[in-house]
Amino acid sequence: MAAMFGTDPGKPPEGVVPLAVAQREARYAIELFLAYGEKDGCTYSEDDVVVHTVHGPHFSEQRERFYTADEFRRHYRDNTLGAEMAALEDEVYHGIIQKHREKYATALDRVEAVMGHAAVISPTGPLAVHARVQVRQGICHHLVNDERIKSWK
Repeated sequence: MAAMFGTDPGKPPEGVVPLAVAQREARYAIELFLAYGEKDGCTYSEDDVVVHTVHGPHFSEQRERFYTADEFRRHYRDNTLGAEMAALEDEVYHGIIQKHREKYATALDRVEAVMGHAAVISPTGPLAVHARVQVRQGICHHLVNDERIKSWK
């Protein structure tokens, strides 16, 4: 309908974050654990991170972003042509990749810079109106998860 008649496919449902890290989000989660560890000079497991006073809330926010983007992907892949979702993800990638390639003191600094930049990019296309900040930031985690962005380091 969206492609043929130019109609708005509607808002996506909210993402639901499971209590434990699921296998499908493991890649970006591991990258975040490595970034936290690099910053603090140690190694973190999921259990360590979730109870950490600083990294715990940060990780929780990143997971919300991932699942918001995940539900967005699923909704629009089912309700529009798949090319529209791929085009949005491609725009986010091209919008943030230069920021990702800059030099940073730590991988966590890179994460923060990319998330901040994703918040201000303005994608185009029929899905752009629904691609709020959390979606664009969550797409960044999907790019890491899908190995289009190899690492936060």
